[in-house]
Amino acid sequence: YKEQMREAKKQKAKEDLEAQREMFLQRLESGEQTLKRVLNERDQVHREKQRALQQRNEAVAKAVERQKDAEEVRKQLLLEKTMRRDEKTAEMQRHKEEYMRKSRQITIGDAQMRKFLAQWMD
Repeated sequence: YKEQMREAKKQKAKEDLEAQREMFLQRLESGEQTLKRVLNERDQVHREKQRALQQRNEAVAKAVERQKDAEEVRKQLLLEKTMRRDEKTAEMQRHKEEYMRKSRQITIGDAQMRKFLAQWMD
C-alpha cells in the first residue's frame, strides 16, 4: 500500500510538474507574442515618425527654395528699377548738357549780334 502511495505521489508530482511546465511554456509563448506585437508596433510608430519627419523636411526645403526664388525675383526687380532710374538720370543729364550747350550758343550768338549791330550802327 505504501509503495502504491509513493508511486501515486510520484505520479501526481510528475503530472503537476508537467502541468506547471505546460503553463510556463504557454506563458512564455504568450509573452513572446506580446513582445513581437509590441516590437512591431514600436517599429511601425518609428517608421511613421520617420516618414512624417521626411515630409516635414521636404516641405521646409520647398519653402526655403520658394523663399530663395522670391528673393531672387525681388533682387532682379530692384536691379531693373535701379537700371531704369540710372538710364533716366543719364538721359536727364544729357538733356541738361544739351540745353546748356544751346543756351551758351544762343548767348554767344546774341553777343555777336549785338557787336555786329553796334558796329553796323556806327
